[in-house]
Amino acid sequence: MPFDSIRNYAATLKFDSVIGAADAERMDFATGKIGTGDSAWIEPEEGAWALDSTDLADGRIIARIRTKSTVYAPLGYTPSKWTWWWVDKQHGVWRSLLLSDSLETRQPDSLKLDTHGNYTWHQSIARWKGSQWGTCCKTCCCGS
Repeated sequence: MPFDSIRNYAATLKFDSVIGAADAERMDFATGKIGTGDSAWIEPEEGAWALDSTDLADGRIIARIRTKSTVYAPLGYTPSKWTWWWVDKQHGVWRSLLLSDSLETRQPDSLKLDTHGNYTWHQSIARWKGSQWGTCCKTCCCGS
């Protein structure tokens, strides 16, 4: 998919910047440690919590990420533009892609999708937990 199409899709989404739903931490992406390194923001896409697993499997942006001043090319993070976190299912396997608007790269990242049985989310949430984490469907969360 061309980056112009990704930008157009992302422009139709609404992201929650309120801390509590979103997160801001000093992150060292090379070590995965919180509290050192550059400031980084992660904001959930407001509708991600309401997706069902079929919608998610088709592919969705579930959050966006930006740093304060550091370019971290291995994950596509930059201070100048957002990197979108995309999740989908290809050939029966869940995957995560970090779509960097600034670098115009698609970085595959590990993905751990957890389902929570009968528990249903009621809001999109995104956090730094050494790497990105967020709600990604009605009954699941995604992390790397």
